[in-house]
Amino acid sequence: MGSAAPYAGGLSVSRRRTLGALIGAALSAAAIGGIATPAQAAPAMLRGFTDLDTIQRNPAERSLALEHLKQARATSLRIMWLWSEVERAKPADRTQARDPDAPIYDFSKLDALLRDLAAAGVRPLLEIHEAPAWWEGPKRPRVSHRVPAGTWRPNPTAYADFMTAVARRYSGSHPDPLRPGETLPRVRHWQLWNEPNLYNFLNPQWVRDGRRWRRVSPRLYKRLLNAGYEAVKSVARDNVVVSAGTAPFAEPWPGGPRMPAAAFWRALLCVDGREHPWARDCRKDPAKFDILAHHPYPIGPPGRKAINPDDVVIPDFPKLQKPLRVALAAGNVHPKRPKRIWATELSWDSRPPDPKGIPAVLQARYLAGTLYVLWRQGVRAMFWWNLRDDVRGHGWEYTLQSGVYLRGKTVAEDRPKPSLQAMRFPFVAYRRWENFRGHGRALLWGMAPRPGSVQIQRLYGQRWRTVRRVRAGRDHVFTLRLAARRGVRLRAVQDGEISVDAKVF
Repeated sequence: MGSAAPYAGGLSVSRRRTLGALIGAALSAAAIGGIATPAQAAPAMLRGFTDLDTIQRNPAERSLALEHLKQARATSLRIMWLWSEVERAKPADRTQARDPDAPIYDFSKLDALLRDLAAAGVRPLLEIHEAPAWWEGPKRPRVSHRVPAGTWRPNPTAYADFMTAVARRYSGSHPDPLRPGETLPRVRHWQLWNEPNLYNFLNPQWVRDGRRWRRVSPRLYKRLLNAGYEAVKSVARDNVVVSAGTAPFAEPWPGGPRMPAAAFWRALLCVDGREHPWARDCRKDPAKFDILAHHPYPIGPPGRKAINPDDVVIPDFPKLQKPLRVALAAGNVHPKRPKRIWATELSWDSRPPDPKGIPAVLQARYLAGTLYVLWRQGVRAMFWWNLRDDVRGHGWEYTLQSGVYLRGKTVAEDRPKPSLQAMRFPFVAYRRWENFRGHGRALLWGMAPRPGSVQIQRLYGQRWRTVRRVRAGRDHVFTLRLAARRGVRLRAVQDGEISVDAKVF
């Protein structure tokens, strides 16, 4: 996803997929919070958003939109920025290319955005992709839908030079050009490129070699990744490098415009074998990153696995974790230490407003379920696309109605969807049959606003009654098994704040 047209399940067209009572009382000033201070225990899952249309591109409404982001208990914004938008002319030499104050660069809009995020206490994840035309590779085909601008064999040395300039500018010590005596904000988390297994962002994906197709995009991206890693780390060793999030779906045959995510990562990590992966010796050229990212867009409920063996949706992260472990053990990844896994893009469109979306109440339950399924797999960050619904534009199929806010004419007129409460206080109840006195039990999981006691309530007629108490740990997570029949409605309550409710299935 990004500057190109939205796509459905990895395609370059839009992703296809009852408002309940408004949640205003739950969004009181005392309950908003959401950004952990050093004295507070951090939640198990970092929650963030991407919001290109408003927070990135509309400074006039940014402040209120950032307040809405924090109301969702999100602490981070994933920024998607174009290399080609900043670099307005080709550098005269590498010294100029690495200079954050070079006249060829226009950082003014990005400076303003980062200032506003810092003032709001929201941490940026800064992703940069799309090369200027002069840094694309030789034999470039004509720019087209299949080979968009900025995607053809981007020059990794030039990318490293540019990332050096950006990392220097946002090192926390660079003077702010508009505020004498002050410095520009620090960026610590850097995401290098976007969906490199998708033709929208990197080309070519495959090259014909005689009668066979040869994978190319993993090698092209590895060069960009490693060059960007060294650049960002050269500025500050404690900068955190996040890999590009890979797109979830692709044609399951060679030669298509997309490459399946699991196959892409195996190739990049020098690992062969799907069921029983084994590593080739790539220790002289290891892949360099701190966090592996993926975009696990769903094909149904959050527990439903992909049909194609190398596609990776919400419950399919073992397809990436297994080859990553093999690659780490073989020395094919640098630094050689366990890697965190993040989901940096996913969503469902809701109805309303999209007549083809899923009901808004179901979107909320799916969002909470997504957080649980990701947490269970060891994924520790989730960035939702979007904060507020897109403008409808040319039609529902070209826009994403996936926000946790129904879009109004202005941000002040936006209305919360049930999914806002699911992001703030996720809670799920999944029924499991157990051979224990013949009873059916539900597995309850939630992430409370803070550590401490949580009430589990059940709906009896029109009244909620507390049936159990459980304690949320330092990571805010609580789990419980509870006897419950199909159709029972449950919720969690902590200090007067109510979770999204869960229906036992």
